[in-house]
Amino acid sequence: MLANELKNIGEMPRAFLDSLGVGIVLIDARDGCVVYANREFCRLTGYSSRELVDDAILFSDLTHPDDRESSVREHSRLLNGQTDQYRIDKRYVTKEGAIVWAHVTASVTRNTLGAARWMTRVIEDITERKLLEQKLAVAEHISGLATWNWYVKSDSSQTSSRYNALFGLAEGTPQPSIKQFLERVHPDDRKSVSSAIQRAIIGGSYAQEYRTVRANGEIRWMRSMATSVLNSDNEVTNLVGATVDITDSKIRPEPGPTTRSFGDIVQHIRLNWNKPISIPEIARLHGVSPRSIHKHFASIGTTPMNFVKLVRLEHARQRLTHPDPNTSVTGVALACGFNNLGHFARDYRQAYGERPSATLRSGL
Repeated sequence: MLANELKNIGEMPRAFLDSLGVGIVLIDARDGCVVYANREFCRLTGYSSRELVDDAILFSDLTHPDDRESSVREHSRLLNGQTDQYRIDKRYVTKEGAIVWAHVTASVTRNTLGAARWMTRVIEDITERKLLEQKLAVAEHISGLATWNWYVKSDSSQTSSRYNALFGLAEGTPQPSIKQFLERVHPDDRKSVSSAIQRAIIGGSYAQEYRTVRANGEIRWMRSMATSVLNSDNEVTNLVGATVDITDSKIRPEPGPTTRSFGDIVQHIRLNWNKPISIPEIARLHGVSPRSIHKHFASIGTTPMNFVKLVRLEHARQRLTHPDPNTSVTGVALACGFNNLGHFARDYRQAYGERPSATLRSGL
């Protein structure tokens, strides 16, 4: 009986499991239903323990649609005995339709015949960290900055996702040592850059403009800024810095969009609203700088990405006011590029004075 099989869990004080700062979930491997969830997991998803257990909710149904394929793949490896445990970052959809991020450690318990009997999940809420990473990525994308952290003693580095693209390197290129970095610097600038780095290692900071040579022979101008990090013994352990491509400002004055080109940019956004929007790419296509696009949108009281959001909200409203029998608020939000359903509901209400669910009801 299930009651007997859950005896060990029942003997463990619920107060202890509820006091843990991570979610704990036990799943019946035979049908995938949740048989136990502690307080932290209930807080994370918005479901009560009674709802999760008594309503026989499939644990897989809580996973964000875009993460289900990778989750199923790892889950299959676990069931087939290819691994005893796996870790993955993934998204869950809460009861209210919001999206939360979690770091999940999954394991399996088998019966005496070796068949999977119980699946356990230890779930750490990493939503705030993921949101911060996304904001930093957006900030880097808008500004064109690539950030890096060089560890002095090990001569190793940790670079942001934009770093390789900035230097014309393939995605996945190993993170460089100082020697490897200097090999990418133009020979005429290598000595001055090396000297600036050595001064910073002694203690301090630097700001340096220099040229780099890409694998295809293209020369680009960079500006790097860095500062040293000291330990308790006043020794420099790291150089933390940022690099930006300043080639355009070196070879020509910054152009601003004309009224016609700005209209073309607006039209480009409206035609490509359901695709990833890259302001640097739009600037390149229309022969202007990203900064000038931001300035032009600022002159009309908004930002490029806020304008993109408004266009996507228009399409969401169109779908909600003319629904078909399968239309849902969640489906419309995800189709229109809104991964955080809570933010979508808030932005929609600010724009149209009602909740998206109210618009959908009136359209049915």
